Amino acid sequence: MSYRIRINNGAQQGESAEVEGLTIVGRSPRCSLQVSDAAVAWEHVALEDRSGRLFLSRLSAGEVRVNGQKLSGEQRLSSGDRVRLGPDLELLVVELLKTNGSRSRVAFLAAVVIVLMLGGVGLALVKGKGGKVTEVKVGLDEWRKTYGKLENQLNRWAERGAYPDEAVAIFKDAWRYEMAGNIPEAYRRYALLDSLLLSTRNPAPELADSLLAEVDSTEPKNLYRMLRSSGSATGADSDRFYADAYYWFVKIRVKNTAAKLQ
Repeated sequence: MSYRIRINNGAQQGESAEVEGLTIVGRSPRCSLQVSDAAVAWEHVALEDRSGRLFLSRLSAGEVRVNGQKLSGEQRLSSGDRVRLGPDLELLVVELLKTNGSRSRVAFLAAVVIVLMLGGVGLALVKGKGGKVTEVKVGLDEWRKTYGKLENQLNRWAERGAYPDEAVAIFKDAWRYEMAGNIPEAYRRYALLDSLLLSTRNPAPELADSLLAEVDSTEPKNLYRMLRSSGSATGADSDRFYADAYYWFVKIRVKNTAAKLQ
């Protein structure tokens, strides 16, 4: 397994670096993850991946806390751990899922995700990343057809080792529970998929170095096309198209099921 560390708050929120060998975090330009927080030391901490086990050690006299507890000596980290440097800066440890075709363990992450969308089965009220709000009226039949297209695409990704089998199974279960009216179980699975966007590589070959959570679209135009039964893609652009639509589908469904629980 491998890991990524992600800045979880402040002006640099969302910036991340994969842990490869010895990875340094601090203000120095030489650091693998360079931060601008003045309270962080030039070289504050080191993270090291030792055969799939992640360890944290202090490189400065600056404050370091792991899940609220002061760091004393070296400490092994797990996915979902929160590392605080100084009084303010927080890092999130994310385990990257294997996508080489082998069965891998699903990383249950305590990820903090800014949910930017509101949606419903009969009406999707969507707020894009740029703040623009678009209202799209869609019925249950359109959602079913769109789910079917995405399910088929996820199966194709899994067959070629580009997407974890476990995540595909969670996606199918989430939809089935929602259609059966079991909203708590549907929400639990959609929320897990939402978190996994932070740790799963984009299945589009040209975007394989980025995570699914790092899609660059500002609003779900590709998902709109699918919901209106006019959206599909073939050839070189199909993976990018479906990855973008899948990202926004998960965002809408997790918000919709969460609203039904209130």
